[in-house]
Amino acid sequence: MHSQYIMLMNNLFYRKEGNILEHPLNYQVSKRREEMYNFYYKGIGDRIKKRRLELKYTQALLAKGICSNTYVSKIENNRVVPNREQLMLIMEKMDMNMSEIGMPEQIVDYLDQSVRYFFFKDIESYEILFKKVQTLEFSSLVYIIRLGYFVLTENYEDAKIYYEEVTRYYNSLEDYGFATFLIYGSFYNIAVNDYKRARYILDLVKGRLRNDEMLYGLYSFLNYVTYGFLNLANSAQIFLGIAKDIFLREGNTKRSIEILMYMNIFRIYEGTTEGIRFNKSQLSFLARKQKNFYLFVLSMNSNSEEEFIELMDKDCVIYYKAVFFKAIKYIKNENNEKFLKMKKILLENASKDLFELDYIGLLKFYESKNSSMIKENLISHVLPYIIKKQNIYMIRLITLELERIFSEKNRYKDALKYGQKCRSVIKKLQTPIQE
Repeated sequence: MHSQYIMLMNNLFYRKEGNILEHPLNYQVSKRREEMYNFYYKGIGDRIKKRRLELKYTQALLAKGICSNTYVSKIENNRVVPNREQLMLIMEKMDMNMSEIGMPEQIVDYLDQSVRYFFFKDIESYEILFKKVQTLEFSSLVYIIRLGYFVLTENYEDAKIYYEEVTRYYNSLEDYGFATFLIYGSFYNIAVNDYKRARYILDLVKGRLRNDEMLYGLYSFLNYVTYGFLNLANSAQIFLGIAKDIFLREGNTKRSIEILMYMNIFRIYEGTTEGIRFNKSQLSFLARKQKNFYLFVLSMNSNSEEEFIELMDKDCVIYYKAVFFKAIKYIKNENNEKFLKMKKILLENASKDLFELDYIGLLKFYESKNSSMIKENLISHVLPYIIKKQNIYMIRLITLELERIFSEKNRYKDALKYGQKCRSVIKKLQTPIQE
């Protein structure tokens, strides 16, 4: 697929029309645009009908002096692409504000802009665009643009609202709008740790990208990240080269650094530190949640002191998770001074409601070497939490810890049981959703 796509993008064949040399892709884009405009003009019918009913107009009253009753009915039922002139007269008669409804040409142009800003992680430009569409009500495309903005700015509560809203009406989208929604939706699902759903959505994107390089680059990047988190390395590598090539060709520094970040994360997940290169200056190119997650993974793998933890934001949930796991490592290494330092951080911040688990309680059990209580907490609280997060790397770590505890007590059958459970959970996460 990648080779065919690149061949098409680099096709130097031009067809001559009169004295004009036209690239085939320009012709395809122009044709696609017209198809999109016509498709979304049909969708205006919903707004026309809603406004007519608000005014308590009959179709006959609305049509009078403009068109036939039948024509109004066809517009409202999205069975016809309305004539632009007649549409303007209908909207004028009902005092519909153009700035509120938005016209397909304008909205499609805004969608194109959103894809570009999302591709380059240009938050400032996207914010300007977001303000432009704040008053628009027409079409699901506006919701897609808003979804992209909230995902890009890591506002996942609002992103969820628009993700679910568009999901209800995705049948009202043509291929380009649908593909853009799926791309933004996949980023959302990855952000909330639902890699199975992201994979399912990405499978729906196939065949809908219409030779759009930016969407194809994001699609390839998403596949690499999703398969990486699902520990499907071979599938991930297929998309890595494609995404890197497109980001490099487009001069997309921020997304290229994201790729380097995920390459380091997945190396750690695969149990190797070979090839890992950490550059502190690159952190400024990452979004806040990305940066802190990256530093958390690096801290889990590092034998150094608190190098990576110290670079994390202190007002985020994952910071205290990193402190907790570092404390556990210090206990196992019998470094009491460093352990007490980590424990103090947790104790001083226990009231901030930033603990996802009972870190203080677990630390006490590790400190007193109460393996029975450690085991119970790992089984009852930690493992279910990690499974919900779909973090295969952490599932394996927790399972290894349980196997160690059971083996120390000569309970080899139980150790085997949790090893099997771990493999079963991972297999389930790696199995595609069937809907």
